[in-house]
Amino acid sequence: MTASLVVYNNSSEMVQKTIASFLDTQISVRLFVLDNSPDDSLKSLCTDSRTEYYYTGGNIGFGAAHNIILKQAGKLGKYHIILNPDIIIEKGTLERLVDYMNEHNEVGGLNPKIVYPNGDRQHLPKLYPTPFDLMIRFVPLLNKCFAGCEKRYTLANVKREEPYELGIISGCFMMIRSSFFSEFAFDERYFMYFEDFDLSRRLAQKARLMLVPEVSVIHYYERGSRKSWFLFKTLIASMVKYFNKYGWLFDTQRKEFNKKILSQF
Repeated sequence: MTASLVVYNNSSEMVQKTIASFLDTQISVRLFVLDNSPDDSLKSLCTDSRTEYYYTGGNIGFGAAHNIILKQAGKLGKYHIILNPDIIIEKGTLERLVDYMNEHNEVGGLNPKIVYPNGDRQHLPKLYPTPFDLMIRFVPLLNKCFAGCEKRYTLANVKREEPYELGIISGCFMMIRSSFFSEFAFDERYFMYFEDFDLSRRLAQKARLMLVPEVSVIHYYERGSRKSWFLFKTLIASMVKYFNKYGWLFDTQRKEFNKKILSQF
């Protein structure tokens, strides 16, 4: 198994914890650290022989940095994880996820259950969004008035503890069957945000995407776009690119696929 981790001026303490949690496994693993920071000071964290450090020379974007590895098929293990630098993986999690993928050849990618440090579940996007879904998510007043719509979009009311199919697998911890990267990689038109939505849609044309809720990872979810004007503008720009590509109001694939996902419940 391999994983790629893109960092940019992240806390060295947090990155070190993420790296250590990934390497704490009996599985043969290799971790590629792609550094978009202004300098290579985070290289000092990559002392384990199972890590490989790449300094990109500048902030080339989330997807473009991951693609440095994804486009080198010979470097990838049977399964590859897109990993955020704010994820903690509990011991034994990787083994269980590999077992699941080995037993389900029809599955191309998955998310485990993603939780906050206090154990509460994170309700991340799981259906293909409409523009209104995202307005509800980003505008507090709309969120209060249309809370039921957001719960539908994130499947927040689903209590099922056995695996079920998703439309979108979150890029904070995205485990994918590496054979698909010979055909797919991140669309580099997205500098940051929505690249996981786009990749999920393309992968779903070839294989099932699943949530495996009996296994969890901890996500220190910072929601940078709500704290930084630059990141908020980046999010909006990526959202526009996403809907320009797939359709704003008219997206037949969205309607049909969301109906399929919701029919499980």
